[in-house]
Amino acid sequence: MSHELRTPLNGILGMAQIIESNIKDKEQHKQIKMLLESGDHLLFLLNEILDFSKIEQNKLELNHASFYFVDIIEPITNTYLSVCENKGLQFIIDNKINNETVFIGDKPRIRQIIFNLISNAVKFTHEGSITLNFSHTLTGKGEQAVQIKIKDTGVGIRENRLKHIFEPYIQAEASTTRQYGGTGLGLAIVKQLTDIMRGYISVSSSEGKGSCFTLVLPLDITKSKQLKDNDALLPSEQSKSTNPIPMANLSILIAEDNKINALVAQMFCQRLGHKAIIAENGKVAIDKLKETHFDLIIMDNHMPVMDGILATKIIREKLKISTVIFAYTANVFQKAHDNFLKAGANYVLTKPLQENDFIGAIKQYQDAIIQQKRTSYSAQKKNRNIIELRRPFKYPCSDNTLIKAEIKLTSIQDICGTDSKFICVFLQSFIDISEENITEIITAFEKKDTESIRFNAHSIKGMASNFSASRLIKIATSIELCAKKKNMPKLEDVQQLINLLEINIQQASRLLEKYETQ
Repeated sequence: MSHELRTPLNGILGMAQIIESNIKDKEQHKQIKMLLESGDHLLFLLNEILDFSKIEQNKLELNHASFYFVDIIEPITNTYLSVCENKGLQFIIDNKINNETVFIGDKPRIRQIIFNLISNAVKFTHEGSITLNFSHTLTGKGEQAVQIKIKDTGVGIRENRLKHIFEPYIQAEASTTRQYGGTGLGLAIVKQLTDIMRGYISVSSSEGKGSCFTLVLPLDITKSKQLKDNDALLPSEQSKSTNPIPMANLSILIAEDNKINALVAQMFCQRLGHKAIIAENGKVAIDKLKETHFDLIIMDNHMPVMDGILATKIIREKLKISTVIFAYTANVFQKAHDNFLKAGANYVLTKPLQENDFIGAIKQYQDAIIQQKRTSYSAQKKNRNIIELRRPFKYPCSDNTLIKAEIKLTSIQDICGTDSKFICVFLQSFIDISEENITEIITAFEKKDTESIRFNAHSIKGMASNFSASRLIKIATSIELCAKKKNMPKLEDVQQLINLLEINIQQASRLLEKYETQ
């Protein structure tokens, strides 16, 4: 069920996302949005059924990690504040939980429980308010716990149905499904997830006046605030941190046998500025990897001839290739994900593929991807004796060099203002992207790949236009036009472009060092 339903749903939602971004007609855009909303609703129902199935089979596993409770509250607020406003309801949050307390638990599942309860409250409330209370408490056994109350002024539940409300496929009234839709699994899943977490949930209700669900979840509190990466920051601080800008111009191999899903993944990649090649099964992917280096691999699971898990094992164990691999599967069971990770995948993307999830995964692994690009280039240079084009020796940062450099502080301030953090982000992004462009264009010139040369020259031209670098724009435009006609540009022109980029990289590095020490 997981694979067979999610695979076509991935094609529908993925293609709809791509079409939506290309449509400018308001009426057509509205129609596509309705298609996406219906698809998302179908995905929600499918997830509920799959979750219930996993719970019934005792295959649902909790992932315990450190988190701040505000990480749960903020997405809920962002999602339901506008929903309630559109329905004319007040949305009230009363949070008495210390924002600096670090809990240990399954944050996504806790969020899922609260989302299900709020979703029900909004569905059955036509006027009045939805109120959420969060507070510290203790369980009957004296354990540290969090108490969550979701109170609404909705239609309420008859007393004789209250005792059955957490049973699967049971709703408050026989007419509820016809009037409101749904699977009747939402509260059953809430109850079962609560039980798995050793918590308890109760409900009180008055017909015609509203309901109140009270949830108590025992959660360990850690004295150590060793959260990973940005999780170590409070959400308010995370928004101020300088997140790197996603990379462009990656070479991506997509192993996928379903033609629609392969096309969706390829178009996602192309829209983000990457080049993507499709392999229809694991064996074809292996063959392509023997011939060509890729910066990223997206690997489906179920494929004919050779599946994704076996292909991943071969890539890691026999080919000894350390390129970042994103597993890409319709199977939502943890065991399937674990098998992929054990085989050597770095990350697991679940179908249907969501563009934000894909971008987030690339951001998460961009340091490893950049390192692989640099390692690959060095190996190519050593093994294939690439001597036609070269990176110039680092020029001493003299006044003459600065005159040649076109990246100026004034032009950066026109873009970023005077905020030093934004200026640092811009400078670092310029350095990283320019380094990638140099590596790509040298490799493309050696391979006589005019399309890649055109792509990189276009990228450089667009970047240079941000700070009015006229010489960079002129030489990049000339190379782009030449490559567009399928002609190889002159060696000296490409070398001049590389030299100009290197000079501007050094100027950017100098400015970055200056601002980072302020």
